[in-house]
Amino acid sequence: MSGPSGRPWYHKHIDRMETERLLMECREDGAFLIRESDTVKGAYVLSTIYQNRIHHYRIIPDEEGKLSIQAQQGVQKKHFSSLEDLVQFYSEPKRGLVCGLTTPISQKEETEEENAEADDESDPDDEPDEVSRQHIIISKFLLASLSTVDTSKVDEAFLEMLKTYLNTEVSTDVESMVTPIPQLTCLKELFAEKCEKMHQQLDVFMLQVELVQSLFERAGGAKEAGQSRTHSLRRRRSQFGDKDFDSLGYKLTECSEALQNMETTAFQMFRELSVSMSDRPAPSSSLSQVAGGSAPAVNGEPESDQEVSFDVKVDVGLAGKKNYIIAVSLKEGTLSFCKAGESHGSIVCHQQLLQLVKSRSREQKLGILIEGQSRKDYNFNSMQAREHFCQLIQLIRNNFRAEDDQDSISVFVGTWNMGDASPPNNIDSWLRSLGLGKTLPPALAQPHDIYAIGTQECSVSEKEWANKIKYTLKNLFDLDYEKLAGQTLWGIRLMLFVKPEHTTKITHVQYSQVRTGIGNALGNKGAVGISFFFGSVSLCFINAHLTSGVEKYNRRNQNYHDILKGMGALKQKRLNQFDLTNQFHHLFFFGDLNYRVDLGATEIVEFAKRQDHFAIYQEDQLRKDKDRKKIFVGFEEAPILFPPTYRFIKNQRTLDSYVWHKQKRGYIRLNVPSFCDRVLWKSFPAMNLLNTSYGCTNDIMTSDHSPVFATFQIRGVKQYVPEAARPLPSSSQNAFIILDSCKAKIQTSSRTYFYIELYSTCFEGVVRSSPNNDWLEDLSENYVRPTWCGREHTAKVKPILPEQDFLEQQHVLVMLKSQESDEPYAECCISLRDIISPTLVCVRYELIHQGMSVGDLEAYMHVTLDRYKTEEEEQANIYSDVNFITAETEEATSLDFRGRTRTSQSESVSKEPTTRSRLNSIENRPRMPIPRTGSHSAADRSRVRRNSGSFAPPVPKRRETGKPPAAPTPYGGTKTLPPYSQGTTPPTIPTRRPDSAGSHHGHDRAEKTPSVDSLSSSQARAQIGSPQGGPPIPVKRKLPARPGGSTNSSPPPLPVKSFGIPIDPHPHRHPGTSTPSKEPLPPLPPKSPDPHPLPVARPRQAQVRNRPLSTVESLLETHGLQQFSQKLVRNGYDDIHFVCDISEEELKEIGIPNPTDRNKLLRVFASYRSQ
Repeated sequence: MSGPSGRPWYHKHIDRMETERLLMECREDGAFLIRESDTVKGAYVLSTIYQNRIHHYRIIPDEEGKLSIQAQQGVQKKHFSSLEDLVQFYSEPKRGLVCGLTTPISQKEETEEENAEADDESDPDDEPDEVSRQHIIISKFLLASLSTVDTSKVDEAFLEMLKTYLNTEVSTDVESMVTPIPQLTCLKELFAEKCEKMHQQLDVFMLQVELVQSLFERAGGAKEAGQSRTHSLRRRRSQFGDKDFDSLGYKLTECSEALQNMETTAFQMFRELSVSMSDRPAPSSSLSQVAGGSAPAVNGEPESDQEVSFDVKVDVGLAGKKNYIIAVSLKEGTLSFCKAGESHGSIVCHQQLLQLVKSRSREQKLGILIEGQSRKDYNFNSMQAREHFCQLIQLIRNNFRAEDDQDSISVFVGTWNMGDASPPNNIDSWLRSLGLGKTLPPALAQPHDIYAIGTQECSVSEKEWANKIKYTLKNLFDLDYEKLAGQTLWGIRLMLFVKPEHTTKITHVQYSQVRTGIGNALGNKGAVGISFFFGSVSLCFINAHLTSGVEKYNRRNQNYHDILKGMGALKQKRLNQFDLTNQFHHLFFFGDLNYRVDLGATEIVEFAKRQDHFAIYQEDQLRKDKDRKKIFVGFEEAPILFPPTYRFIKNQRTLDSYVWHKQKRGYIRLNVPSFCDRVLWKSFPAMNLLNTSYGCTNDIMTSDHSPVFATFQIRGVKQYVPEAARPLPSSSQNAFIILDSCKAKIQTSSRTYFYIELYSTCFEGVVRSSPNNDWLEDLSENYVRPTWCGREHTAKVKPILPEQDFLEQQHVLVMLKSQESDEPYAECCISLRDIISPTLVCVRYELIHQGMSVGDLEAYMHVTLDRYKTEEEEQANIYSDVNFITAETEEATSLDFRGRTRTSQSESVSKEPTTRSRLNSIENRPRMPIPRTGSHSAADRSRVRRNSGSFAPPVPKRRETGKPPAAPTPYGGTKTLPPYSQGTTPPTIPTRRPDSAGSHHGHDRAEKTPSVDSLSSSQARAQIGSPQGGPPIPVKRKLPARPGGSTNSSPPPLPVKSFGIPIDPHPHRHPGTSTPSKEPLPPLPPKSPDPHPLPVARPRQAQVRNRPLSTVESLLETHGLQQFSQKLVRNGYDDIHFVCDISEEELKEIGIPNPTDRNKLLRVFASYRSQ
């Protein structure tokens, strides 16, 4: 049933957050609107406001098309034939809703900025109406694109017909796109004359294919199946009807299927003939000895003659499903396939097994691609059986191959606005990451495993551009790269290239594109995206071209959110309700994002000449809105150490060749030099990703943009398989993922019960909790605080494999939904690596929804196992991470806080030019972002603890806040500490400069100056120094009491681990908020500021053997952690007793981003302190 599009209260394409914003702006009791449901197809949601609280009601259609409001069980429903009748009935009060529906909320007209974009690239000569102007733009663009395509192989008659269609008739097809049934009538007429002849040729060809198909099927003993399939094909052909354009598409599909079936049948028959004629023995009789239909476990160390069997089912079309048995021989490295009940089958060597494809929609389904055959899907009995099978295949590969499969890959991401000009002959510097910024040394410019090339305003054909990229890579590295995928939207293009040996490791390739041009209908602005799996890691690349213009930053922000919402084709079906940013292990968002710098052009050029790129970055629009959590929440960007990449005079690349005046019709547009071309990324928590370069070229000058590059190293792409000496357990009695208790803070103006859903690849199905059983008091009308206390209200699930190494690589997606409407309100991603412990661990994550921050979740969780890692295994993990982080450590030692080469303080002072005060206001600059996942400032963490309320267990007061005490100076006397910043995350490269006390990103500073104890030790050391700028003085703190020396026998409080995204305790609120309502919750449990207390458990500590040592370096070297000693010493932790009192926040602040590394260091220090 279609919605009443003409009614003012019907909003078709808006979401819940936009609904609440519109109703809160009205604030009139009884105001309402109806929209489509985000979760149930064909359903609607009625939203109304009453006493400043919003209520949502789901409208469900029945089998007869009647509409009714979803009610609790036992309540009689009222049915309506249309939405109009429903609205009219509930317009009266006391009819089941919280109030009567009185004031409809009408849709707002689009603003001038949203409806028309003053594009920098083209201006029409006249001023036609909006629709005609769009048609002119479309026709001109398509005709211009046609001029770049090779038309020499097409006859002139068809070419003239195509030009006529593009000039006139294309507008008719465009207009039909907004009708209820879109048609491409004019486009189909282009091929009308050719369709009839093609039908006749296909009919003859299909008869020939069916003849060969029947021959092979009868020869293989499948006579009846062959006849049924042949009759089915003929019956389908008879249903095609007229030989027109549409039926031609169906017939081509049937032709493709027939060819694949014929090829598969021929392969099977020939293979069976070859097996029967050879002397090779048939598979072992153990094929028929399968226990219970589930995969039996390999107990203990695999024996040389061990064989494991799996009972699977195969879809055979009209014949239904057939039972097969797959036997995996660990001795011979072979797989045997045979039908259930038979003793003979086909045997495949592991070298012929090209690809395993795990289904994203069905947890038991696995696609197997064998050399010379088409892919076949097998349905295992359980998700655990499928994973067990994949592990055995990987184990065979490890045993029979000379080299193991690589577990890390390198990725190149490039973006370039080509300015509608042909590229130069030489683009080597771009693909070798050479130029300005953080670049790779020429000796280390090795070929990458994946190249993601994004371009904008590209006038070269896709084939020609792909050939140029492959030709350049061939000349540079002598490798024939394969084109994995390509996607083009007008001038926006994304192409992926991989090494030839990786083609079989890539699965689930998906494409999508979003238009954000005029009226979100034109593709001159928008984005293209490609996603895929490389082994066990999912990757997504999005190349975007956003709205131009200095003043249109709000429109650019909207473009970003429209792109995330519109890339639905890239999502997994079972995770369709999650944001795109929570769908992949690593998401790269890059392109000409067009964010500008809020400085004068001459100021920007002056900063660039001084190589003070950080001063320019301070006024970057993208950075400001990202810090305000308007866009790119949870994304990271490497420090920008290169000058603005836009706008240069073509064929020139000097700092004097910037041009910022652009002549337009009737006016001059000002385009100041800016960082328009960017590369950002977002990864799941605790994922191993290292940024190795980020810069731009300085020798490619055909466009007014400079190409930008970024390279990354990614670990953990190989299929997990336990060590040979370990058992492969199929089940465990004590392995569970337990969500014990939690509380959430959700940004919403509605009052509803919430439940939690858990999704993961490490357990089957979707786990759902009970509705929240309590609430915390919140005086704000824009937030609610539901709580879940006790395991009967939360979740407990058994993983498919109870192996710690396997679970450390897994993540759990968490979604909070409304009990009334089943609509998602918030979500986050949790790394199991952080909660593997025999006791509860308190973790805190930021909640997001539709790309925006909407609150936070604090949970008590842990993963219980039969067996945890031993001390030796923990030490082995320490050494495995050394090589991966060495590059970041070496990079940090040679750069200062602005990314420039370190110099002595006297040199830096003497070289400082005397310019205007604004150029010297370094103290007011925000810190550069950290290129790592899970950054979280110490200031934010301290606020998290102070604002956690009475729900969490008490945390000891290590530091006191208040008036800053007087600190000693090197020359005697005292000195008051300056206030510190609570702004962005500290840089990877530590700085000794004090932060400013001024305004920052629009967020308020702390009103009181903190004391020495309230600061982290590295902040305090950075702020205490001599008046003449001498070296900082370490701040000594009291050592903690040794074991046995304290009278307090109670267990220590549970530490709060903050992961994911830095949490802002004061997010932006809706404009126009008024005094909070005193309206009590409609029938909800009574509010309690102190709900049932959560259990306090002692965190698990790894046992690390230590002996008393004298220096920090010797202590860390003993445990294989010597790579962190330089960071600790440079930040003042050069005393072994002093460093043992360091906290996790301080470790993160000095530049140790990986939580696993920090935990290892803390365990070493705790062990030394206990001695």
